[in-house]
Amino acid sequence: MGFVASMVMGIQLMGVSDPFAGDYAKRAATHLEALGFTADDQPQSFAQLCALGQRYMQLPKEARKGTTFITLEGNQTAYVLALLIDLYESQYLATGEFSSFDTEIFRTALAQLDALSAALETDPKNIYDDDGLCFPLLNDSSQMILSDGVFLQLGDHSRIPARMDLAIINPKSPRAQEAMEYILFSNDQDACYDAPALYQTIDYDALVRQSYDQDIAAQIQQGEDQSVIDKLTALRDAGDASHYQCSKAEIERYGTEVASKLIFPKTVYIDTQSAAQQYLLGKLDADGFIAALDQAAAR
Repeated sequence: MGFVASMVMGIQLMGVSDPFAGDYAKRAATHLEALGFTADDQPQSFAQLCALGQRYMQLPKEARKGTTFITLEGNQTAYVLALLIDLYESQYLATGEFSSFDTEIFRTALAQLDALSAALETDPKNIYDDDGLCFPLLNDSSQMILSDGVFLQLGDHSRIPARMDLAIINPKSPRAQEAMEYILFSNDQDACYDAPALYQTIDYDALVRQSYDQDIAAQIQQGEDQSVIDKLTALRDAGDASHYQCSKAEIERYGTEVASKLIFPKTVYIDTQSAAQQYLLGKLDADGFIAALDQAAAR
């Protein structure tokens, strides 16, 4: 009944390609320019992500002021390690290509992460602007599957592991038909968001109009000023799609660059937290860490 973005991370370079950006995003873009990075520096793979972090940390401290690499919360190495494990599990373990973490692909990525971690440790504290703001160089964009977000790849495969939510009806229920009607009704209400991702053929203009109709109905119910309702109505009648959350260009890009690469792996929960914590604390080397991950996967 629903379709959401990948179970792994999409990583978007800050302040890039947003003509309608607010003040915060514009300020982030200014920081990006000051750092000497452009849209061409957008990482496409885990290896590029780690390399970008090392380049970032080689910049003078003053140039990095007001920015951080990837997150303001917690340990940045731990964040990227969790990303690596998720990527490997969904792209390789869940698809059955490998049954172990002990592969050249995982070991190579772990070495890349170690190099990034060493770079981050040269100046581990976030450096805030004079007014207390700090902008991550990279942001999680994994939930924006129809946007210009980039989904990282581990190794040579161009797979994008995704998750689909299903509504299951008990066929023995005396109200099965009512349940089906409710699901169809719910899907129709969410069509403006879900349809571009779920269906090969959509009526874009009809979805834009439906989106406006839903907004107008909500404003009327909330008792909004008539001028607001009139403005929305005029935009709807003019077929103005500039405020619609999915542009035609985004949907076309999704169809050619994302949809064809989607996989829906059957994943099982693997408790990697204990092994990761021991590795981050330096109590396990790479061999011990991989062995502990394999042991957790075998449970």
